[in-house]
Amino acid sequence: MWKRIGLCAGCVSLIAVAGCSSLSGRIGELEEETARLRQELAALQRGDTVKIADLFELYWDNNYNRLNPVLQRRYLDTIVLPDKPSPGDIDAYLTKLYTLRRINSDGDFQTLLAAKVAAVGRENLEKLLIYLDFDPFSRAFIMLGGGERKELLRTALGRSGRNSQLANLYSEIADASDADYILGMLEREPGFINAVKRLRLEKQALPVLKKRVMEAADGNRSFNYENEWLRSAVDAMPPDEQEAFIGSYWTKFQRSRNRSNNDWELRERAQLLSGFGCVPAFRYAVEAAMRQDRNNYLQRLLALSACPSMEEFVVWFRDNRDNLVFDSEEGIYKAAPAPSAPAQK
Repeated sequence: MWKRIGLCAGCVSLIAVAGCSSLSGRIGELEEETARLRQELAALQRGDTVKIADLFELYWDNNYNRLNPVLQRRYLDTIVLPDKPSPGDIDAYLTKLYTLRRINSDGDFQTLLAAKVAAVGRENLEKLLIYLDFDPFSRAFIMLGGGERKELLRTALGRSGRNSQLANLYSEIADASDADYILGMLEREPGFINAVKRLRLEKQALPVLKKRVMEAADGNRSFNYENEWLRSAVDAMPPDEQEAFIGSYWTKFQRSRNRSNNDWELRERAQLLSGFGCVPAFRYAVEAAMRQDRNNYLQRLLALSACPSMEEFVVWFRDNRDNLVFDSEEGIYKAAPAPSAPAQK
């Protein structure tokens, strides 16, 4: 009996001396504690309250940053604005929502979170600027009419370092009137390549694109969106310029990555350049795929030939490795035609 109410044998002796009043008090405390725990459990089951420890210790720390979706939404429901929020209330509210960026969540939760952010209203649009690196805040910015306030984004871009999220957001809302700004900021904000493509500014941007990707080929200035820059540059060139540029680029790129022993990057870039008709890159890509990853890279390269199967492609490549040409009209590699025999006299 004594163990059931949490008392040790030594305490039993004291009770015998002190009388029963302390025992009844202890029993009363235990009953109150039990009632309180039952109330908390009932509240958790109803969804009225959520313990932070349940969210961030039990689930987040032990589940690779992924929380139980039910707990995510239940916790989100606890973040509310007062009826007449002060500027400080709004700042605290947005800060709480921003902390949820640490959680891996699905698209539905991101949508709910964006709606929560948008609850601050259009009059507080500027308060979102410092949080726009988190996608739900970017969505809310657009929901509140931020697409009509491009000057706010320009100010934010001007006072920040490189900010790919801001650049991506501006790229989504840019129109023809932003062309000069996009071109002027392109080298500083590589993410503006999305706006360049949307607004068909590749030819105007070509000098910057060529310069930057060729610098990156040497391994000195690698940057985000490098593949997009390279594709856009090549697509914007006249055909007679493409071959020389791609050949020079691949030579520099291969030399620099061989020095750093970066085979993965070489395979990825060779795959990209193969689609532009770069024979040395195609040759490297096929040989690397046959050594390491026949079921992935090699299947993609198969499409750049006339071969109907993987087995035939491997045989064809080995037979014609040193005698390949790219047919730009068909978009495939072929064996170069044999030289015609000299006419007999």
